[in-house]
Amino acid sequence: MVKRGLYIGRFQPYHYGHENILKEISYDVKEIIIGIGSSQESHTIKNPFTCGERIEMIKHATNNIKNVKYIIPY
Repeated sequence: MVKRGLYIGRFQPYHYGHENILKEISYDVKEIIIGIGSSQESHTIKNPFTCGERIEMIKHATNNIKNVKYIIPY
C-alpha cells in the first residue's frame, strides 16, 4: 500500500465526482492530501468560491473518508 496520495482539483464546487475519486484513492493509500488548484482565484464566473469556502466544503464533505489528512491551497 502506498503511503500518500495527492489529489488536485479546483473544487468549484466540490461534488459527487470528486467524492467518488477520493473514495477510490482511499483504497490504495494511507493518507490523502487534497490540493486546491487556482486557490488565489475567487469571485469570478469560473471560480466563484474563495479558497476558505472550498476548504470548508471539502472538510464537511470528506469527514466520512478517514484517509483525508490535509487540505492545502495550490
